[in-house]
Amino acid sequence: MNDDMLFYRASTRDCAACAFKTRCCPKEPARKILRSIYEKDRDVARRSPRPRPSSDHVVTASASRCCSLIHVPHEPGSRISGVYERAIATPTGKLAVIRSADTFTLAPWKPALEPMRGRAVMGLVGPSRVMWTLDRGRTLPGRG
Repeated sequence: MNDDMLFYRASTRDCAACAFKTRCCPKEPARKILRSIYEKDRDVARRSPRPRPSSDHVVTASASRCCSLIHVPHEPGSRISGVYERAIATPTGKLAVIRSADTFTLAPWKPALEPMRGRAVMGLVGPSRVMWTLDRGRTLPGRG
């Protein structure tokens, strides 16, 4: 036995009254269990809520595996350019997959993008939306 382990011994009286005695410790008068000194810490860790990956990370990882491309996130004020591949439905709304060489970007989807599937598009990322244009400089139908 190493220094991190302790023996827990049940009382003989408790074991004798237990209905599970024949299955638990049939050859011993009472139960002996080897326990870690860190058992209380493990119990606390098991009870604490575990961080779950956000839906954005799950969608990004899934699209990355599916398309065999590297995800490049966008930031407000940046430009997105590439070929509009498809839309992905998420719990928070649809996202457009914009492919550029061996990378892709996920951006908010708009119905005006759908006729441009397979064509080059460009978008300017604003604080709450993306304003899409064709790569040749023409604005897509609909307001920004």
